[in-house]
Amino acid sequence: MKKIILLVLILCSTPATLYADALIYGGIGAGYAESEGSGDAAFGVHIGTGLVPFVGLEVGFWDFGSFNSFDYSSFYLAAKPSLDLGAVHLFAKLGLNSFDKDGDRTLSDDGVDLMYGLGAEYFFTDNVSAGASYTSFGFDGEDVSTFTVNLTFHLL
Repeated sequence: MKKIILLVLILCSTPATLYADALIYGGIGAGYAESEGSGDAAFGVHIGTGLVPFVGLEVGFWDFGSFNSFDYSSFYLAAKPSLDLGAVHLFAKLGLNSFDKDGDRTLSDDGVDLMYGLGAEYFFTDNVSAGASYTSFGFDGEDVSTFTVNLTFHLL
């Protein structure tokens, strides 16, 4: 019982900035996507939640543009462990992406593969952050890597 009380006291005294993302957050991102030496501009949106300390869940959509004679896009669902250090927020992502790789009718491909990434954000206010990240999306044996910047609004 003493250990439980001590744990509760430690958790209550820990600054709120060390916990997970906002209850609900969402934003936009843009950057560069590449695979096998070719690339294009990438644009995306994301929404997520931080229901438990240090880990959130995020879903999003990315349009990676056209290169290597294909149009690339992906919906993803990822676990997002994070660490807040005051105004700086460090995070990782690991999850699944449902990809679509469109060429002509005989060359199109779709499926589900892994995705992972690392990034950092800076909080300008309690509700607005901007950051940068590297993310890799699997496309059935081919990887599409992105280098992006994002703007996120933390609602609750």
